[in-house]
Amino acid sequence: MTRAIPVSDDFDPIASLRSVRAIEVSVVAESRGESGLRAILVDADSALPDGLDREALQAVGFGGDAGQTHVLAGPPAVVLVGVGSSPLDLPAARNVGA
Repeated sequence: MTRAIPVSDDFDPIASLRSVRAIEVSVVAESRGESGLRAILVDADSALPDGLDREALQAVGFGGDAGQTHVLAGPPAVVLVGVGSSPLDLPAARNVGA
């Protein structure tokens, strides 16, 4: 095979994909404290889970808008994922997950 740029035969153009295959995702109603990372969906209007303060989050630029994320140090680390104020339908959930 002729290549424009010479590379070795064992070159992996997407090396990070190997580690992604090792990630295990579980969806649970309540955390058992066994995870290394938790994701919490946060909308723009509803009450937040205990320990989270909307004013403090807004001070760092997180308002729960669709597509926003904010990481809280752990353990476990917590990723707040904004889902906006519209109903979370399938297309919106797909966009949030991306």
